[in-house]
Amino acid sequence: MPAPDVGPMAGSKPMSECIPHDAKVNRFTGVFFSLIFTLLLSMTLFLAGCGGGSFGGSLERVDASVKNLDDSVQGAIGYIQALNGFDFENTAFLSDAMSAVRTGQDLVQAAGQALEDLSSIDYRGKLMRLGELVSEFVPNAREALDEISIFYQDMEAILLAVRPLLEEEATITQLDIPQNQSEWRERLERLKRAVEMTIQSLGGLTVDPILSSYRSYFLELSSALEKVVDKIIDRLPLADIREDIGISAEFNRVQELLDAYPSLVEGLKGKLMIFSLDHSLGEIELEINRLYMESGS
Repeated sequence: MPAPDVGPMAGSKPMSECIPHDAKVNRFTGVFFSLIFTLLLSMTLFLAGCGGGSFGGSLERVDASVKNLDDSVQGAIGYIQALNGFDFENTAFLSDAMSAVRTGQDLVQAAGQALEDLSSIDYRGKLMRLGELVSEFVPNAREALDEISIFYQDMEAILLAVRPLLEEEATITQLDIPQNQSEWRERLERLKRAVEMTIQSLGGLTVDPILSSYRSYFLELSSALEKVVDKIIDRLPLADIREDIGISAEFNRVQELLDAYPSLVEGLKGKLMIFSLDHSLGEIELEINRLYMESGS
């Protein structure tokens, strides 16, 4: 006859309380470290999937750095276009050009940071060919960025040198036509002083050879304009300003120089290395696209 089920005996302890204390601690410790290991493994797999040190992650870093570099370079050279706005009738040229120069300097700095990011990536394994292209590109890109950084510094110095002339010319342009010879003389003498200040500033300026032609241009333009102003002042009060403006052969020279300005700016672009980086960047981008396609990304 089976023994009756009488349940736990009076005064007996639950099974868990019968396990020795050291055994419970060891079991808890084992479970804890098992959870930590599982968490770390999950994080490692997650980072590998998202690019943490993996081929895919390195490729994404290269891609992002190249895009940042290309955007900054295109922006930096794009702001050179503001120089095309020069015209004695364009009163906003000086402020627009100065703003463009400073923005260009910021973009050159951003391009330099992107280039450093590109250089710091590990290109071993499947990225070896990409690394070779980057290694060939980086020295030329650094030289090009150094060059355009100096370009913008010197351009700012030239614009500051010609500021007196451009500001005085802008002021005169906005005024009504003088009503008498006295008003004409006053304006012409103010313009002459501004021209003299500009010639003095430009004459004492040393710039990189790339911008020597730009400095020389404004120096020649200012000198020609000064001769025109001097001739007219000498003929006062007999001069009829509107009829006698062309009394000096230098007036024709002023007009020739103004007509030649767009070609001058275009010539500057041909001297800057940064305009030649597109081909090398294009090769790097093609290799990035090939690797993406190969990996099925």
